Parts: sequence; C-alpha cells; structure tokens
Amino acid sequence: MNALETSHRWYDSTEVHGRVMVFATNNTDFGDAYEEEVVSSDYFRHHSVQAYALGVDLLLYSMTH
Repeated sequence: MNALETSHRWYDSTEVHGRVMVFATNNTDFGDAYEEEVVSSDYFRHHSVQAYALGVDLLLYSMTH
C-alpha cells in the first residue's frame, strides 16, 4: 500500500514537510502548575516558576529544531 492509497489529501500529503515532536511526562500533572498558580503565593513560587521556564524552553526548542 503506498501513501496515495492511505492519504486523505492525496497528492498534497505525499511529501513530508516536518517532523512530530512529543513531550511526555509520567505520573505528573504538568498543567496544575499553570492552573493552580492563584491558589497561593507559595504554590506559585514552588511550582509555577519552574513550569513556565520549562514551557518556554519547550516552545523555543520546538520552534528552532
């Protein structure tokens, strides 16, 4: 089976224009650092600062590689 037989966009999608990048975490709720930052200033200092730094690093890496 070739790419044209399985493609939804036929000839538009037979050529690869990039790559998929995945960031996976195990046994964590990464989004809580963003969602719960208003709970207390201690929570923000201990969790959200590192989460924003990691989020910016991931964004910059994905845009430059």
